[in-house]
Amino acid sequence: RSTHLKKEVSNANKSQKAFVSSLSEEVKNTMRSLNFGLDYLYKILNDPNSTNVLQNLKVSGHLLLNLINNSLDAARIEANTLELNYEDVDFEENVVKKALKIHSENLKEKNIFVQTFIDKEMPEKLSVDPARMLQIMLNLLSNAIKSTPKSDKIFLRISWHEQGENPCAVQD
Repeated sequence: RSTHLKKEVSNANKSQKAFVSSLSEEVKNTMRSLNFGLDYLYKILNDPNSTNVLQNLKVSGHLLLNLINNSLDAARIEANTLELNYEDVDFEENVVKKALKIHSENLKEKNIFVQTFIDKEMPEKLSVDPARMLQIMLNLLSNAIKSTPKSDKIFLRISWHEQGENPCAVQD
């Protein structure tokens, strides 16, 4: 009887995770479509007021998509199904600048200046999962923005380490 109950609980958990994963994918696809539509409207409208509203909507969409991705990734990690998709990308353009642009409204709202330092040894292209790296950068910036007082600065240091060296450091 105990074995039977454990099996039922395990099956229920698997079903719940599958449902959450499926629902997250549907919401994520909807958010991507919404962001695509906002990008299109942003390109065709010339009115500064309209483009400001669209930019705010776009930033909100990106942040919501990041939250959804975080939730979905947590479920995938738990189910041991997370896959990385490596691409050769310009890290500064595709991760750093994109994350700063997405958080630009939050930074403006708190009047926070971000000073970026990128190691000169950093290769122009890195083989990374750009979506995951952007997600990490968005989370780091979000935490920095939350903990930084108004009208202060954030120092974003990107350094290059050869494989086998400590790739990560936190400095305040």
